[in-house]
Amino acid sequence: MDNKQNASDRIRHIRKDILHKTQEEFAAEIGLDPSHLSRIECGVKGISLDRILRICDTYGLRIDDFVQTVPHDEPFREKLIAELIEVVKGMDIIEISVLVKMMRK
Repeated sequence: MDNKQNASDRIRHIRKDILHKTQEEFAAEIGLDPSHLSRIECGVKGISLDRILRICDTYGLRIDDFVQTVPHDEPFREKLIAELIEVVKGMDIIEISVLVKMMRK
């Protein structure tokens, strides 16, 4: 299973089993077209770290919630951490503080 598929499975699990949202509801709430969300959930498209952060912010989730169910997928975890570092480089201290709070929830 590749990284896109792991992420897509986790997104689908969070949407359906944790949040109990339809694709249409979830897509609207995170600013995606439902067809784009469908492609993410099918593993056709990947999901950006910015989008993961938006989901975390919208639903009070932690970034860790996206990787906890894939403990044997170290490349996915490493890629997510590398992307997070790149995002943080462009943030000011207040934005970093908000991000850290989201990660601790």
